[in-house]
Amino acid sequence: MQSVSRLARAALGQLSTKSAFALPAFVALLLVGLPAEAALPTIAAPDGIDGASCGAGDWLCAMGGYFKQGITILGLIFAALAFLIVVAGGLSKWKDYSKGRLDMSELKEYMIVAAIFAIFIVVMVTYAFEVFTS
Repeated sequence: MQSVSRLARAALGQLSTKSAFALPAFVALLLVGLPAEAALPTIAAPDGIDGASCGAGDWLCAMGGYFKQGITILGLIFAALAFLIVVAGGLSKWKDYSKGRLDMSELKEYMIVAAIFAIFIVVMVTYAFEVFTS
């Protein structure tokens, strides 16, 4: 704490220069020198790979839980990406149909295959979640 008071006295000596930078620099110097004592919330540890809750200090179990959560989020990202690709393909097929480059049978064929693909993605992501939660 003594070094903070020395720095504050040095900054106060520079305040007499009447520059526009001196007062914000002084306040920043005071704030940097003081310890931050915020009451941060505690984060609950994730469940382990086997579904059991992790004990205190069991970092291997916590890393397994974080890995399981990361794989779950990655599966959701891939599912969302697949849906975006299906929708973008459907829009491009509709655009081609509107311009006369595609007939109705090809448009129906794409929409049916896209619906089957979307259902397949949902089933696979659900299966993956069940594997990681059991």
